[in-house]
Amino acid sequence: MTTNIPVSVDVAIVGAGPAGLALACALRQSCVNVVVLDAALEPSSYSRATLIHSQTLEVLDTIDVTRDILGEGVPISAFSAWSRSSYLTQPEFSQMDAKYRMSIGLPQSSTERILASRLHRLGGETIRGATVTGMNDCGDIVELEVTGNAGTKTAISARYVVAADGLHSSLRRMLRIPFEGSEYSASMLAVDCRLSISGKFSLSPHEASICFGADGFVLFLPMTPGTWRVQALLEDAPKHASLEQVQEIVDERAPTGVTVEEVTWSNRFQIHHRHARHYRKGRVFLIGDAAHTLSPAGGQGMNTGIQDAIKLAYVLSAAIIDGEDSEVDLDRYEQCRRPVAKSVMAMTHRLTIVGQWKSAWARCARNWFIGLFMQISGVEPKMTRKFAAFDHAQ
Repeated sequence: MTTNIPVSVDVAIVGAGPAGLALACALRQSCVNVVVLDAALEPSSYSRATLIHSQTLEVLDTIDVTRDILGEGVPISAFSAWSRSSYLTQPEFSQMDAKYRMSIGLPQSSTERILASRLHRLGGETIRGATVTGMNDCGDIVELEVTGNAGTKTAISARYVVAADGLHSSLRRMLRIPFEGSEYSASMLAVDCRLSISGKFSLSPHEASICFGADGFVLFLPMTPGTWRVQALLEDAPKHASLEQVQEIVDERAPTGVTVEEVTWSNRFQIHHRHARHYRKGRVFLIGDAAHTLSPAGGQGMNTGIQDAIKLAYVLSAAIIDGEDSEVDLDRYEQCRRPVAKSVMAMTHRLTIVGQWKSAWARCARNWFIGLFMQISGVEPKMTRKFAAFDHAQ
């Protein structure tokens, strides 16, 4: 941990993921004095979240990073649904009335790098190897105890503190804010791989696809040119999947003609649907996975967290610069974003549950409903906007 830690700041952000970095960029643009603290010594190299939706691209425009994201990512113009070899529907992002008529496939590590670079240009700093081991809200300031890897302790005082430290947020635990919900019994297998496509399956390098099989679904997301993210819910996913294991899952759930040529990375993780009872306690706020953890169905988690960050930046900037710091003013963040996260969580939970239906009757009913429902006038544009996160931004 660097010894050049500020004694006091306007805002201390704990966690250098996409939400924490986006918040720091937005605050620095308003000339707010901010520091980002992260326990990890190095940025993560894992791809993790890979989808940036249309509305989030518009939100990221406010901190001037969207151009870089478009330059590195893969544009995704449509999202198709299949039941094995039967085509169900294909909502097209390219038909939306929006500034960016697409989603973007990009590894989370690249998104974080772009945000960190923007923060550096704005004069902000990320201090790594810095673990927050104590916190005391004194009413007008918050005192943090920060411990480095060598055990050295440093004190920082901040007017406001933001917990952006993820699902297992230590700050949320210090605040004793209940994190309500549960984890799914199945685990998610995430694989980055190269694929070859033949036959009738129209898996395009600019299209995301979900395929329903008898044992569950498999999701294909273009991530970088030539690389795909493949995700599947399994009762007992392998920690590190072999090429043969991934091919077996694809054969069981996707149309014929998809060949896994190489697995470059894989991981298993338990998925949750949990929601913090409150997004603020005193001068400490929660954003991103520290506030809500969603099923990855629909790729909404990182997008919701980034949108949390930009909204909170408005609230904190107004508090610090304009003196809008009453309880009513500070409560605007939770009042706006908590209902949004609840709505997104309900949608991703439904998608996860129906994607795991295994009885032949239930699967037939689901597939028939999807195909029929999406043909109703006005439904497809509405659902496309919902998936593109437009209904989730306030």
